[in-house]
Amino acid sequence: MTPIERGVSPIGEKKAISPLFFKGTVIQGFGRGSKQLGIPTANLPVEEYESILNDIPIGVYYGWANVHGVNDNKIYKMAMSIGWNPFYKNTKKTIEIHLINKFEQDFYGHQLNAIAVGFIRPMCDFSSLDELIKAINDDIEYAQQQLDQQPQYQNHEFFKHCFNSGAQQQQEELDTSQHSHTVLNLTKP
Repeated sequence: MTPIERGVSPIGEKKAISPLFFKGTVIQGFGRGSKQLGIPTANLPVEEYESILNDIPIGVYYGWANVHGVNDNKIYKMAMSIGWNPFYKNTKKTIEIHLINKFEQDFYGHQLNAIAVGFIRPMCDFSSLDELIKAINDDIEYAQQQLDQQPQYQNHEFFKHCFNSGAQQQQEELDTSQHSHTVLNLTKP
């Protein structure tokens, strides 16, 4: 297998991406994260938001995430896949978030909030399940190293103001003293 270069953006530059903000209700995925890979993921719905996701490069990202109502809404490091997962020959784009922590419970039905602050690598195919698992574990290690050096988004205002109830708009503007950001709200209205 060709070595995977991590930290190069989708356009080939070694630089940070503009942060991507996500929130949505965790749904049932394919059931492979925990069972086949030993790396549980929280899946966000994408059906009604595919046009928005067309502008986001497929690949693996790192950032921060929390789950409403879990561990006092504590914010964790995360690695996130946006794409089709070529190893499994998926035909539908998915958003799968791995919170870097051990949890005793699933998050189905809970609101998950995430900020992707960096790009790890593009999607790629693997010749074996063992290669895929090794790559994901290397992605997680890379995410941890990068986030140790980039803690500024861990306590972002987004995490304090993103637990909304009721119908949501597809996108909303989050104004802070530093930036104005578009939030991809993946909670069905």
